[in-house]
Amino acid sequence: MTRNAPEKTKNVENYFSNPSRHVQNAVLEENTEADPRPSITYLFWHAKHFQHFHYLYNLARDCQNRVEKLKQSKDLAIRMPEDVFIKIGIVGNFTKDNVKLISKRSGKSKVSEDQHIWKALPLVCFLNDTSKQSLLKKNVMRQGKASHKIIIKSDNFCDKTDKADDLIFSVGQDKDQIEEIITSCIEEPLQHMLQKWLEDLKLDHLRRNALDIIAEIEAISKKLVSNYSKDTEVDFNIPSTKTETVVPGNVKDYLFGRSDVNSFGLWRNSLFKVFVERATNVKELKDELIMLNKNFFQKYQLEVEMKIWAEMQTMMQGDPIQSKDQATGTLGGFVTKTNNDQKIYALTCNHLFPKENERAYTHDFEEIGACVFTTRDKGCDFAAIEIKESYSDSCDVAFRRDDKKKTNANVYSDSLENITIVHKIGATTGVTNGRIVSPEFYLKVTEDSTRENVFLVKGTTEQFSVRGDSGSLVFSRPNSVKQNYVDVVGVVYANDLILYDNDDEDDDAEEKNKIKSKCPEGSREEGTYNNEVNAENKPSSSECDNQNKDNNTASGISQDTNGISFCCRIHAALKLFEENQDDDFKLKFKNDLSSSSPVSSSSSESED
Repeated sequence: MTRNAPEKTKNVENYFSNPSRHVQNAVLEENTEADPRPSITYLFWHAKHFQHFHYLYNLARDCQNRVEKLKQSKDLAIRMPEDVFIKIGIVGNFTKDNVKLISKRSGKSKVSEDQHIWKALPLVCFLNDTSKQSLLKKNVMRQGKASHKIIIKSDNFCDKTDKADDLIFSVGQDKDQIEEIITSCIEEPLQHMLQKWLEDLKLDHLRRNALDIIAEIEAISKKLVSNYSKDTEVDFNIPSTKTETVVPGNVKDYLFGRSDVNSFGLWRNSLFKVFVERATNVKELKDELIMLNKNFFQKYQLEVEMKIWAEMQTMMQGDPIQSKDQATGTLGGFVTKTNNDQKIYALTCNHLFPKENERAYTHDFEEIGACVFTTRDKGCDFAAIEIKESYSDSCDVAFRRDDKKKTNANVYSDSLENITIVHKIGATTGVTNGRIVSPEFYLKVTEDSTRENVFLVKGTTEQFSVRGDSGSLVFSRPNSVKQNYVDVVGVVYANDLILYDNDDEDDDAEEKNKIKSKCPEGSREEGTYNNEVNAENKPSSSECDNQNKDNNTASGISQDTNGISFCCRIHAALKLFEENQDDDFKLKFKNDLSSSSPVSSSSSESED
């Protein structure tokens, strides 16, 4: 009798198997052939036990509704339920310790009949019996049902992972390598699904309205295990001092020197946008920029828009925090002194606490401490509140990621060019997701200190921040299977950014003077507006250098630049704080979770 392996399907529409087709108990498949295939035991794990996959699955699930809306169709072949299980086949003479190489949690021998099972079906073969290795390896390779075959050799360590072909891996008993390979296997259908969405949305009749969602899908795709190089392990005890900017110095100096340029920066990691006055000779500006640095503008497409930025300060992570005049913002998080954990500092914004020694309060006006540092230097809108001793025990100083679980926090100071999806926890909107649309943005204001440390974020499902979210810490999940820390990249300080045509300089100056009297003490008035302008000054049509009218709304506001949040870099703000204090004053986020352990939750997790 000959068993034919099923033909490998190329259909990427159906990602879940029909639960009723699965045998729910532990399965032992026997064969009486002369050249028998090995018995297979099937176990099931909830997707949350593969943290990297679970994180990306939820991002894609959140994205799916917006894909359907753009396609004006609800006939996507796959629905993505909240709960999904991973089914893994195991072959060979394996022990409980062997199974723990797959996951610390024990796999289930059965799940309910209505449970959704993820399409990817890895087959793991443990070659513990060296006398049967050749036969077992040969038969494992012939298994047709498995999406990928992972052969785990009996040696204790393997210097490198051997890849026999696209579906077969051979590895030693190294937990990190095994975890990464399994995660790569189960993320493959997710990669196909994202690719299919991209292909559909890039069709001519959809592309013009899908720029943001396309960028979101591409950002998620970049975080797939198969699309990144393995991170170097982060040592939380060694502060990062490396800071890179992508925009060349001669380009920045030239643009800062031109009075008709109001702002500029990287955009969606493929463009370089310059925002100018209406009287600017755009062709001359572009020619001069390209002559300054041909290599840079070969990588980044240059676009010039005749716009000025208008930003609204967010007065009002975490819990609300109030100043003495009851202006409310967000307590972004806590840091402590490296040599004294009892010295706790709450992080928030300067425009909420523009003066030192101002008292800070909870939402019910209970005093928690006083402002000991506040700054607007170097583009930072940042303040630190020293928590008074009597209140310190009431502070949960742990850092929490987008699923509210406690985690380690790394202060990220490198270029943001490769950071894609970011998150924040604000007092008003809670957890929101966003994309960094400009990893470097330079807003020209009267003071010369606004340099290097501003970046722009746009929300995915909704606005990234609204009034009251100022002070929220912006963070990113690492490209790491373990997911045991986050990179803290910045602080939210403004939202509702809108572009206005600069037709009438006199009217524009008059509006600025009106706004100046309405801005809170300590806020940056120059070059800014707030939302009250919108009722009196309706934006007119956009005039982009590329004349792409499809990117503009009917009212003239560019979709690409609408709903932006301004953020400043956290490493720069913390450095200013440290330099303002004693010579031995150093700060850290709480990082006491084991680097080999999953992040913890405030409540115990039940086994699924």
